[in-house]
Amino acid sequence: MSDLPREMEEEVLSKLPVTSLGEVRSTCKKWNSITKGHSFLKRHMGESAEGASKKKQKQRKGIEIKVVMLLEKRVSLMSVNLLYPSIEPIGNINADGVDISKIIHCDGLFLCITEEERLL
Repeated sequence: MSDLPREMEEEVLSKLPVTSLGEVRSTCKKWNSITKGHSFLKRHMGESAEGASKKKQKQRKGIEIKVVMLLEKRVSLMSVNLLYPSIEPIGNINADGVDISKIIHCDGLFLCITEEERLL
């Protein structure tokens, strides 16, 4: 069914959540065989443990959200921690000679309006 090496198929399948393994096994005999193999189970357990570890780290860090702010006529991306109140800069959109006066947001898109009333 696939020309991918078995190891690569194992890698891809190991990224799936445990709840999806039943559907994967019923897809084809080869995937059924792969998902029941020792090396797959070992790899999948490693992926699951790594995911759980990252989740615990994130919980310890607090509740973070990303926000876009207008600071000194520049657009900045900031990380705001709601559990342990703090704000950290992540990055800026720097355009020399362009001073942003307003940012409008709709459905994940941003419209930046300059001091000269140009739209970006």
